[in-house]
Amino acid sequence: MLRNESGTVFGLGSGADKSFYVIIEVVAGIFAVTGVYPSVDPGTYEGTCGPASITFKADIRVNKAGTVEYHWLFNEAADSPVKTISFSEAGTKSVEYTLEITKDPGEYTGWGAVYIDDPNHQQFSKINFTLKCQ
Repeated sequence: MLRNESGTVFGLGSGADKSFYVIIEVVAGIFAVTGVYPSVDPGTYEGTCGPASITFKADIRVNKAGTVEYHWLFNEAADSPVKTISFSEAGTKSVEYTLEITKDPGEYTGWGAVYIDDPNHQQFSKINFTLKCQ
């Protein structure tokens, strides 16, 4: 018998005890990004920040053939332009973006992340970095 979260029996018939059935139709899955795995090089930059070059990389995994539109988000800089990457089958491809950051002397922490514009409309994990500008 079916019960709701508070334990009340519900269903068909006056005693909620009549048989019923459900048809579940499984259709081919939609194209989606199933994971984004970021890294940054260097994780800690020490030197002149006029500018500092930080390279962000990400492995993008999909469940079948299709085209992904994505861009990078940063807390210390403007977002990157939107880019596309095409997959001929399920699998993983790598992308990268080099960020040039100009800062005054001091220590800064920041992050970068990939945002999948299409198909997911989803931000994936942030990757942190540190700048020690001299």
